[in-house]
Amino acid sequence: MNFFKRLEGHHIVVRKGGVYTQCDLYERGGFLYLKKGGFIRVLKNQGTSVPTLLWDEMTVPVVEATLRETRGFGWLLAPVPFYPERGE
Repeated sequence: MNFFKRLEGHHIVVRKGGVYTQCDLYERGGFLYLKKGGFIRVLKNQGTSVPTLLWDEMTVPVVEATLRETRGFGWLLAPVPFYPERGE
């Protein structure tokens, strides 16, 4: 089963009706979510799965993962390539 996993130290700022809120970021199935009451999926172009809730900025894992747009409707967390032979 795939549960929501909090991304420690990473946040998103969302706005609705001129009110800005900072929320924690979560991952489930490789996709980003924020928690505001329930879990809301983070979409591309500052959208979310709630049409009236938009995001302004967010922090994302830069060591463990990078953001990659997928299928035109969401963000997917993808592992960063690691090359031990090159020390990267």
